[in-house]
Amino acid sequence: MPVLAGSAKAQTGGSTVETEDPDRARGEVDAAADDLDALTQVRQALQSGSSRKVTYAEILKDPDNIALNVAYARQQVEQGRLKAAATTLERVLLVEPKLHEVRLFYALVLIRLDSLETAERELEQLRQLDMPPDLRAQLDGLIAQINNRRRRWEASLLTGFGVSYDWNITGVPANRQVVFAGVPARLDDQSDRTGDFAFTAFSRVDVAYDLGFQARHQLIGSATGYFNDKVNVDRLDVGSYAVDAGLRLRLPGFTLTPEVFHSVLWLSHERYYANYGGQVKVRVPLPPDIALFGQAGYTNEGFNRISETTSAVQDSGWRLDGLVGLEWDLDARNRLTFTYDARAKYGAFNYDHNWRHGLTADYLRILDKGVFVGGNLRLARRQDFRGDPFVDPARQRQDDIVRVRARIGAPINALIDLDGMPDAVRDGLGKTVASATGEVYRSMSNIRNYQYWNRRADVLLTRKWTF
Repeated sequence: MPVLAGSAKAQTGGSTVETEDPDRARGEVDAAADDLDALTQVRQALQSGSSRKVTYAEILKDPDNIALNVAYARQQVEQGRLKAAATTLERVLLVEPKLHEVRLFYALVLIRLDSLETAERELEQLRQLDMPPDLRAQLDGLIAQINNRRRRWEASLLTGFGVSYDWNITGVPANRQVVFAGVPARLDDQSDRTGDFAFTAFSRVDVAYDLGFQARHQLIGSATGYFNDKVNVDRLDVGSYAVDAGLRLRLPGFTLTPEVFHSVLWLSHERYYANYGGQVKVRVPLPPDIALFGQAGYTNEGFNRISETTSAVQDSGWRLDGLVGLEWDLDARNRLTFTYDARAKYGAFNYDHNWRHGLTADYLRILDKGVFVGGNLRLARRQDFRGDPFVDPARQRQDDIVRVRARIGAPINALIDLDGMPDAVRDGLGKTVASATGEVYRSMSNIRNYQYWNRRADVLLTRKWTF
């Protein structure tokens, strides 16, 4: 499966598939071919697209055709048949051991197969050759990658700061009319739509520990802190933390991730909500360009009475969540993701039982220099099982939600020329990503209280460190 590369993918959300990147391999092997003056036919085979498929019958008919074998190996990598590709490249190197660009390609395949010792030997052979400094840096980088993969511990830190603006932050109904105990009422002039700025900050730490199995099963965990401070509407200030831990089991044909989690949320600087629960995630890659994923979980939720709302405690209870999805890499730069999610909520009272489900379609495109653009469309529905006696006891609430988002972002070094700046500044800004998101949200309901719309804009700076 082609993998979307660059810092844009690392910081735009969405799950990544731990799989091979043939486009990156082709690029690195092509660089080696240029610097080592490799054979033109081999370079063309490594660069060739997927329009012409090489068959095994062609290999049997002309087994000594180097370019044909290399093209066949590249095709096997794109199909996820890494062991077969390694065998093909071994055969090529037995015939022509001086094809250095093929040896580099072979080492990359071995790294992805987790045959680190063999890959290191192949790279060390290349390292003994005379080569330009930039090519040697590439080889040293691959050897450093091997050393990093031998480490049992992995860790990363993602931080972000930003500002946002909501045009209807309080969710006032479009016609300023509500229902209370079944009786229509109109909001006063003080309850008009309120727009407000907010400042956001967050940090997330992820850790993983290799359990020492051949399949590289891992013990994983993360901790996230989030704060959103409104400029004027202080009663909607939000702070939260969340922690989770689990196992990442790389089983034949799929990855299974059972987890437990806990989170707490403060509203208007008072503890408003806490939960704990467990979930199981599964991911099934379907080479070369599709992955299926799913998730199911249980959450126990507790709400507290606070000064801003004394009735929230009735929302305490438990819920079941699930989702299924498909991730489709159209090529190395374009990805489509489709997700269907559902939730059954059981509150403290029967009128707080509800069912929610929705469909989300997301698109992401990676441009030159790590610039990315994308957006998503979400259609969702909420259906209550009974009427709320405090709102409209005779009517079961039904909301239809439409949300549209668009986003754009880029590493700072793609926006600003950092040449001439101190190394520390250039390194820090070069790995920082700036992004902007716009959103339109529309809630259509059979009860007036929940009919409203909102527009929102966000600007965010994020930076990720890997340890």
